[in-house]
Amino acid sequence: MKTCVILFLSALTIYSCNSKIKNPETLPKDIIMKKVLNENYASDSSMVKGLQLEIENIIAEKTCSDASKWKISPIGAKPCGGAAYYIAYPKEIEEDILPKINIYTAQESGFNEKYGITSDCLVANEPTGILCENGKAVLQYSSLEESLK
Repeated sequence: MKTCVILFLSALTIYSCNSKIKNPETLPKDIIMKKVLNENYASDSSMVKGLQLEIENIIAEKTCSDASKWKISPIGAKPCGGAAYYIAYPKEIEEDILPKINIYTAQESGFNEKYGITSDCLVANEPTGILCENGKAVLQYSSLEESLK
């Protein structure tokens, strides 16, 4: 009986020491590939962030004096889905800014998917309106949403 237990444990030990070969397609071919992947990430991230800043700068150049002349748009993409946040823009630049917002949202969504980005998956609160304060558009939220912030 003792011999059977020793043989069983020996066989179990030998079997458990066998390592599975990882899928070679998921591993970099060599160290240079890892550097290329990091450079691609930095480049892609910079491109997405650059478009976001361009959109925000275009909007920041505009003065808000009449909230009825401004609109709200979802912008960006959370990894779990939905808008990253909301942004106010003047209606006068709608034809120029909406395509940029849509391109940015698609780029961020693609970036999230390509690099396996994760997040908290919280849904961005949708604003209920816009106020003009000191020449800047400020998004309004319902009192319930405001109290949850």
